[in-house]
This record gives sequence, structure tokens and C-alpha cells, in this order.
Amino acid sequence: FTESAMRAASIAYNTKLCTVYQQCDPYLFKEDYGTLESCISADAPVTDLAVLFGPGSTLTPDSLTACATELDVSTCEKFVRYIYENEVPDVCHAVAYGTLPIGSACSPQTSTLAPLWNQCESGRCQTPYVGACGTCVDVVQAGGSCENYNYCAPGFACAGTPPICVPYRELGQSCDPVNAPCHIDDYCVSGTCVIPTAETDVPCAPNVICPFPNQQSCNSVTHK
Repeated sequence: FTESAMRAASIAYNTKLCTVYQQCDPYLFKEDYGTLESCISADAPVTDLAVLFGPGSTLTPDSLTACATELDVSTCEKFVRYIYENEVPDVCHAVAYGTLPIGSACSPQTSTLAPLWNQCESGRCQTPYVGACGTCVDVVQAGGSCENYNYCAPGFACAGTPPICVPYRELGQSCDPVNAPCHIDDYCVSGTCVIPTAETDVPCAPNVICPFPNQQSCNSVTHK
């Protein structure tokens, strides 16, 4: 691929996701990137661009541009489901999944908004630390152990002690912050999944991060 094609596709993809990220969680966005320009990385070195299309990846500039064009992240809920819960539409399949079989060596991206682990057919590259080379691993299905950073299949959270993969609870369903969590963009209040609020001084569970928007923290004494 030419540098210009890779750069144009990367800018289109990053612009869409970075813009939504900044709107949905300005606090965490500032911590991660500082500015929209830094997140988009329009002047990224060609070596960084090329990594997105590395061995095992089926990604092309055209397919990344198509993903950027058709991906629906029009709400914070849809953004969270795509970025954090790995709900990947068909048009973006090559962004998240590749061809390398389980057990193959892989090199994941370190950027939150870059195509993730898209060398592996499972879409998961397990590493000992951020940025290190790793190994393609399979996802864990319902009831399977997710200790040691084993990745649950899309639609499942790693929860409980010891941690296992459990389905995210939907709005209005019963929940438990530790054992039966709601979707990341929702919140468990008084045992029921509800839409989070940006207001302060609302009930929350201790030792967890309050959800979008604003990434507020939960006071361990007042539980608000």
C-alpha cells in the first residue's frame, strides 16, 4: 500500500472515533491524548501506519476507510460497545480480526483507537505487558475462566471471584457490580441496570469506576 493511502484511511478512522471519544468522555480523553489532533495523529510516521496492515492482517486502506464511513458510533453507548466490548460490525471485521491461528506470535497495538490485535483470527493477542510481543489466543466463552487476562468473547464481561465470563446485563435487568455487571456504558444501582447520570452524589458501588460520561470515581466511604 502507498503511504498516502494508509495515511488517509488512518486519519478518516481516527477522526471519527477520536471525535466521539472526546465528546463521550472528555476527562479520560484528555488523560489519554490531550488534544483531538494528538488522537488523530495525522502526522504519524509511516512505520506506525504500516503496523496496522501487518502480517496476518487482512486490513487494507479501502476496508479501513469503509469502516470509518459506515461504522455507527452516533451515541456513547455504540462507541463503548465497539471500543470496549468488541461488538464489531461486518464492515469493520478486518479492523479487529486477522488470519493468524491460535498460538501464533503477534504484536498488538498500544493505541486505544487503533485496530486492535487484528493479526489473529481470534482477534486476541495476549501479551505479558503493554507493547510486548504476544501470542494469539482464543476467546473465552460463557462460564470459562478469565483469570490472567484471558479475553471473554464479545458480549461477555469478566466478573466474579474467581473471575469467569458472564453475559453483560441489559437495562432493567437485575445486576451485581461484582458478579453480574451491566454493560460498560450502563450502571448497577440498587440491583438494577440503569442509564448512568453525569450528576454527582448519586449511589454507586465501592471500588469501581463510575461509567460514561465523565469517569467519576466512587467514594469508598459515602458510596456516592
